[in-house]
Amino acid sequence: MLRLLPLPLFLILLLSACTAASPPGVGVVASPTTKVVPRPAADAPVVLGDGLMPDLPEVAAERARRRASLQSAPFILLRDGLDERSDAAQRAVAHDVRHQHHTRTLDGQRLLTEVMHVAPPRPGDLPPHLVTHCPPDACLRVLLYVYPTNTTLSAFVDRRMQVLDLLAVAGGQPEIPEHLAALATTIAVASPVSQEELGVPPHAGMVLDYSAATKVNHVGTTCERSNHLCVSPVFTWGDAALWVVVDLTELRLVAATWTAQGQSA
Repeated sequence: MLRLLPLPLFLILLLSACTAASPPGVGVVASPTTKVVPRPAADAPVVLGDGLMPDLPEVAAERARRRASLQSAPFILLRDGLDERSDAAQRAVAHDVRHQHHTRTLDGQRLLTEVMHVAPPRPGDLPPHLVTHCPPDACLRVLLYVYPTNTTLSAFVDRRMQVLDLLAVAGGQPEIPEHLAALATTIAVASPVSQEELGVPPHAGMVLDYSAATKVNHVGTTCERSNHLCVSPVFTWGDAALWVVVDLTELRLVAATWTAQGQSA
């Protein structure tokens, strides 16, 4: 004879069976394409890029901009969006022949050069012989970077738009302007290396503010050997950070590595 279980007991058994059949994390919708990446080790190795220039419209536009600068006067990439005084200062420097010793080869070939910053000189920026010529707010410092030779030029311009002096620092690299930091971020976000390391499709919102796009010559990458202008957009991951090294001289990703937050690559 079939015995019927009391209703309360039947419900308890039914609920127990459903619970046992439920997968872990029931109620949480997981993306079927999302790769779960474990927390990186503190000594995670450097992952090298593929060495290829990415096929991105932003990179193509930058290459075209650079080519155009070498084909028409003043043969230097000028900054856009500057105020009237700063724009006049950068143009005064661009038309001053003294920079040609550094921006051209011995046989007259032009070297890719870009104005990185125009601003009043900070304490310590002025050479001693210009201190009396440049009291506060009297001069502007124009920083130029010569890509092929990894050289920074510092030009000092007074209010009459006279270039007082121009100094060169071989191997010196200035802070990059925001448009170059944004380009480095675009390259980092689009790279398969970034997605492979993060395990999810990256986006620009995952990258620290552009001021954190630190210049690096990371050991074990071409940036160490080439003396190119390299920066590292940083993706955050809890208390870890993925440093994606981008070569702005050749406009490509060269490496990525994990560090703890606050630790430099």
